[in-house]
Amino acid sequence: SSPPWCGATHPPRAMSSSSSFAALERKCEAGEVRIVFVLGLARGGTTAIEKYLYETLPFDGQLNEPSLLGPPPGAEAQAPSEASRSEATFGRVLAHVEGLLAESGRGVTVLVKEVTNKVVPSMVEQWARLAKWWVVVVRNPLLQMESRLKSMLDRIDSGALAQHGLRRESLSGAMHVAGRRVFAEMPAVPTWSAAYVEMKRARDFSGLGAGAMRACTLHPFCEWPESQEAMLGVAVGRDLSGLSDEQCERIVDWRLGWTALAQQLAALELVPTQPDLVIVDFSSVQADGAEALVDRLRARVFEDGVPAGGGNKAAFETCANGDLWSTGDWDKWYAAPCFEKATKARAIEPPSKVPLSPEKFPPFLRPKLESACRAWADLLRRDPRALPPPRAALRAPFLGLDPLYDAVSTRRR
Repeated sequence: SSPPWCGATHPPRAMSSSSSFAALERKCEAGEVRIVFVLGLARGGTTAIEKYLYETLPFDGQLNEPSLLGPPPGAEAQAPSEASRSEATFGRVLAHVEGLLAESGRGVTVLVKEVTNKVVPSMVEQWARLAKWWVVVVRNPLLQMESRLKSMLDRIDSGALAQHGLRRESLSGAMHVAGRRVFAEMPAVPTWSAAYVEMKRARDFSGLGAGAMRACTLHPFCEWPESQEAMLGVAVGRDLSGLSDEQCERIVDWRLGWTALAQQLAALELVPTQPDLVIVDFSSVQADGAEALVDRLRARVFEDGVPAGGGNKAAFETCANGDLWSTGDWDKWYAAPCFEKATKARAIEPPSKVPLSPEKFPPFLRPKLESACRAWADLLRRDPRALPPPRAALRAPFLGLDPLYDAVSTRRR
């Protein structure tokens, strides 16, 4: 049965058939390709873990977020789209795999990373049929949601939301989305840019209002019919300005990642053949430098007798679908808001950040924090697939940095 915190309200509909998926599955069944699948929360450490695993272990290739597709085809004309996220995603994976096979002349092992808010639950069974090994990455929501909120709001500074009237130079008091004010409490400085700098410096986002919540719904992923069915239970079209506040809250909830993860794990329980799955907390990975996770994958994936490449593998790359984005659009939507720090890091950085207090979050996020913290604690304490916290995490200098992590880790069943 599904875990009690699952919260799934809509069962995953059957995903439309994908010829690329079928071709990939044949290659996996024939032993030509082996896939390790990393799934985790946006701003939860997934890219840092993906990069470190790829550069440390003898993978032949990696794909970062093949479901990061941009708007659905026909978006500029607001035309109905018959495009399938499944075919678009697995088509990209298949092309990468075929390139690796042509170069190597033998079987290949590939690392694929996705974030929970981009994977519709109806694709979970497909990923389970392709990937024998899964790594599910979680993080204390007090840390993850602060970073996630900033990554969504960074798109005002970057210019990605300029078409909606949200710009760095916008006057704070004049900022609205669908008639809702971005600021519930007017900041002391006149422009968005100055106000945002102060919010980040003080780590206090409590003055944001319903307009900021609606700004977080403005993303190409939200325009796909399959995405809307996962988030809202129904496809509503590409213009989201007429959605109710309750519908917008559900979209933001999905984009935070925890409701998506709950539905994905529930869908995975229905798969006849379960993958070899491990759940890891990013703070634990930071504390031991990913040692326990690397040891597990080395023993289970790269055992004796399995061909291992890695000698001349390509450099790590973000966005498997980079060719679908112009350089300007990619920079606005993802380069700085999502990937800049992780791509520059040469190793897993140790924990250093104290979690934000709940009252410092915007009012529209606080209820979601409570449910996410329960989900996170349940996974780490009760799920037998979770790696135990490393000893280093519960000693100086890390002990006391994150009291909630300490409490959850010491009460593990």
